[in-house]
Amino acid sequence: MRNNVLKHIAAGVLVAVAVTGNISAGIQAGSLSAGNDLLAGAEEESETDCEPADPVSVDDSSSGSDGSDSQTYTAPTIYSENGIKVVRITWDAVEGAERYAVVAFEDDKWRFVAKTEDTSYDLDRLIAGKEYKIAVITLIGGKWYEDHSNAINVTPDAAASPYPTVTGIDFSEENDRFRLNWSAIEGSERYGIAVDLDGRWKVVTQSIPEDRTYFDSPKFKEAQTYKLVICAKIDGKWDVRDLNSRTFEVTVEPEPAPVVHNYEAEDFQFSGNVYVIGDSSICTYDYSKEHIRKRGVFGWGMMLANEFNGVKIINLGRGGASARNYVKMYSYRVLRQSIGKGDYLFIQFGHNDEKVDETRYPGYGTYPGLDFSTLDDEGKNADGQYSFEWLLLNLYIRGAKARGATVVLVTPITRRYGDDFPDKVGMPRYEEHEKYAAAIIALGKQYNIPVIDLTAKTVAYYNELYNEGGAAATASLHCKNLNLNGIDNSHLNAKGATIIADMAAKETKTLNLKIAERLRED
Repeated sequence: MRNNVLKHIAAGVLVAVAVTGNISAGIQAGSLSAGNDLLAGAEEESETDCEPADPVSVDDSSSGSDGSDSQTYTAPTIYSENGIKVVRITWDAVEGAERYAVVAFEDDKWRFVAKTEDTSYDLDRLIAGKEYKIAVITLIGGKWYEDHSNAINVTPDAAASPYPTVTGIDFSEENDRFRLNWSAIEGSERYGIAVDLDGRWKVVTQSIPEDRTYFDSPKFKEAQTYKLVICAKIDGKWDVRDLNSRTFEVTVEPEPAPVVHNYEAEDFQFSGNVYVIGDSSICTYDYSKEHIRKRGVFGWGMMLANEFNGVKIINLGRGGASARNYVKMYSYRVLRQSIGKGDYLFIQFGHNDEKVDETRYPGYGTYPGLDFSTLDDEGKNADGQYSFEWLLLNLYIRGAKARGATVVLVTPITRRYGDDFPDKVGMPRYEEHEKYAAAIIALGKQYNIPVIDLTAKTVAYYNELYNEGGAAATASLHCKNLNLNGIDNSHLNAKGATIIADMAAKETKTLNLKIAERLRED
């Protein structure tokens, strides 16, 4: 048995391992009283099971294996790495070591766990959350050196739930919606949410990407309690085991009275002019060009005038524009020279701000969330990063307000996942610019600027379309690509532009803006 490590299993768990025949009074073999744990059910080993070795104190001198008079022993340093009900320990090699023993301290005694010639060992089948005191002793010159000064305490992790587990529910302060957060499941290809309606499960969504573990709910009826479940799709199949035991309840509180904001100056009188700036998702396209006509591409700003009576839209959006590079475009000069008292300025940036690779996109990228105190007079920090919020505030918002205009911030619309993502084709794609949307919303709150959250609205709408009609339903909102041989997953057609313009227009009423008085009736 010289080269064998004997593991004895009792109650389905790891137990003691064979040790040397002569065991010191300080280290004992035998089972612990606690079952289902390290050393549980261990049997005492006989001298015939292992080679004899006498223990020595680290303070004593003894003959080494080479016949030398004495040697100084230093206990090896131990390192640990936690796993689920497992802890891997490693230690530094000791010069002259013939073997090592892993020992555990329990019931005021040191007990052998394992004997090995390696410098690592996996303590498995431990009790999750329980603390264990572990040391490593060394066999040198046929003698065990009992120095436990290297002992460490280890605590294994708990096993992960096989199902998504709710980690938080955040309720909106302004409407009867909520955000669910849950734990990630390894191997998940997608997540879905279902609601129990009178004993029958109805799918709310089944298009949540595997790398996202939250969901913003649609509007539920207020003052009601809903039973929900979160499922993961693994290996092409939805895991619907034990649904009843996995459900949780959410109570939707009554919607509070609407908060009426006064975003406009008391003397603000709408002139009838709305200036629109942003990128290619909002701009006007030249339909005198044949290629534009063949693609059928529209910016939603082109359709905005159709939503109002007596409103003139001055669309100064430009393809490729970001909050950083727009100031270098001719349209910015036109804006500064033209906008005045009683006008509105709708600002939508974000799609191109996310292009921070200066090698591929020089002059495009901005960064949300930078500390203003670290910025120079161009909105740039010491690392050369331009602040998204600083540029919006200092290059657009303050100038427009100084001229008597009312600014409306608009979060970027969602894109669409294309064929490059076979598991997500047709789903809303917004993760890249989500942090820009959050920055816009925060900026609006800080400076009392109205915000139209088209990111949230378009994502919700695309999810609804996808759940009802799949990828084809969301494709119906998009134009052809540049090669005219597929879908452009960023740009809209007339239908998509009309729907999104309608979303934006209706939000002016929610925001209590004077322009809403000119909304056309459906």
